[in-house]
Amino acid sequence: MQGTKTKDSARATFEPLSILIRQLLADEDPEIYMETLSMLRAVVGALVPHMSTLDVHLMLGSFIGVIVANTNSGNIRT
Repeated sequence: MQGTKTKDSARATFEPLSILIRQLLADEDPEIYMETLSMLRAVVGALVPHMSTLDVHLMLGSFIGVIVANTNSGNIRT
């Protein structure tokens, strides 16, 4: 994720990663879940400087449902 990014290239970089992250967040293993949250934080941190505020909010909002669903499961606590 190095080099010069534009809003479009940052969005294009994020799209395939978001599919992977959603799949991993749905896993019931607490270690995978926590590591995936760390990966999401790293991806967002790398792309945020290259995205608009609206894109960042939409990007993060797309994970809220999966995060809340797993947080409410019996084997994952925050």
